[in-house]
Amino acid sequence: MTGTAIKDYIKNVINEIKEFIKQASFDIDYKEKNLDEVGQVITIMAAIGDIQMKNKYNVIVLDVIDEMIKPLKKVYGETKELVDWSKDDK
Repeated sequence: MTGTAIKDYIKNVINEIKEFIKQASFDIDYKEKNLDEVGQVITIMAAIGDIQMKNKYNVIVLDVIDEMIKPLKKVYGETKELVDWSKDDK
């Protein structure tokens, strides 16, 4: 539970969630869309649906990751890498 595979998994999941948030934010930004075009309204509605579906999943995944980090902190302490994972941008 303290190897590099676990650390890589946690980092990848956090980056996937960040990318989803970034894309969803872009998709629902109605100020950048022509709301007279049906396709753009559908994009906004689809993004809202995706957000609703992924929200519960992401909360559970982040709770699991939080539990996975606890043994890593016991082994490695509060290393800069553990603290910076939530700040990484790939």
